[in-house]
Amino acid sequence: MEKDKFKILSLHINVLIFLQFWPNPLFNNVVNNHIMSIVCFITVTSCIPCIWTIYKVIYIFTNIICYSICIWFRSQVFEGMYDIGILFESFICFVNIMAYLTAYWTIFRNKAVIENLINDICIFLPYCPTNLIRDTDASSIRYTKYLIVYVTLGVFVNLAWPAISPEGCMRQRQSEYLLKHDPCGMPTHNYYPFDASKPIPFWIAFACEALLTCNICILFSMVTAIILGLLMQITEQIKHCCDKFEHINFKGDVETARKEFLECVRYHRAILEYAERVFTVFAPVMSAYLVVTSSATALIGYQIVETDNTQDRFRYAMLLLAWGCLFFMICLYAQILQDESVLIADALYNSDWTCNSIYFRHYIIRVIARAHKPLYFNISFLGKISLTRFVSVSNFNKHAVIIMNLL
Repeated sequence: MEKDKFKILSLHINVLIFLQFWPNPLFNNVVNNHIMSIVCFITVTSCIPCIWTIYKVIYIFTNIICYSICIWFRSQVFEGMYDIGILFESFICFVNIMAYLTAYWTIFRNKAVIENLINDICIFLPYCPTNLIRDTDASSIRYTKYLIVYVTLGVFVNLAWPAISPEGCMRQRQSEYLLKHDPCGMPTHNYYPFDASKPIPFWIAFACEALLTCNICILFSMVTAIILGLLMQITEQIKHCCDKFEHINFKGDVETARKEFLECVRYHRAILEYAERVFTVFAPVMSAYLVVTSSATALIGYQIVETDNTQDRFRYAMLLLAWGCLFFMICLYAQILQDESVLIADALYNSDWTCNSIYFRHYIIRVIARAHKPLYFNISFLGKISLTRFVSVSNFNKHAVIIMNLL
């Protein structure tokens, strides 16, 4: 089977191409780079209200500390930030945009490398049946479809519900000033330095926030799906390699057993090299995942606990569930890959290698020694991605929410 006719993750790439996050084969490299850069610039520009809100809060708090005696100053300037929730939402937006830039830069800089990873799945064809790769790819695509449906539903609810039902937001507004600079109906709470309640500014700001929300959610979902698809492929290859090691015919001719053994060793080495390439490319994205999951989700949990608006509580819950599920799925499959990688040693030991133990003893010991080193999805300075990491991040978020409630 020719290499260019056998590819995986086709749905993932088609979605990214449709959203201008991946080079379109209809255009040349220069046009694709310009289109992707423009999309990134527009998305980052949409984050300006979040950055402005954070700047305004820091400016206000600094002046309150310096001029706390001046009641007039506090009443005039602090009026726009009556609710600490606005600051938290803006900080969540800022962290998300940083994570978005990390994911976008990973794709933009490594698009050729990622495409090679997708195409190089063919290196396993000499060692495994084609159906193994195809079935695994079908499973990853099925997960991706579920993810796309959930993300689409979540984005729609997040955008439509505040605009359709602004009653809960109106009850929280305490002045006309707030209604002008943080109008109800927006997907998120921001402090705009102009009157955003008028129709034209409102819908321009709404379109910017909608674009920002869609791009962040869809890009991170697709990058997650790509990582999951590759991890699933590596895991299935390791399982098949275990089966080949365990069924080496050591009872037959020594030369035949030697060829089978060397083929399994080459197979195992190809899997390890492929896995290291995947880990190297997507390590920055996983760093962003840890930052977002450790900080933004803690703030989202605080928002769920503190808000009196059922509408906002439901939207925050959907967002928290989405981030938690994305991070959990990657931690889960990284843990499965780690556990399966050490089973190579057990599979080889369980084979009937004692029939030719003198000839193969040295080689078997070396393979078992290497297989006892798990295949970690390791990130520099941040440690290993596994279920243990997910539990530690969850505990951090729980304690952070408790501390913020006490404050």
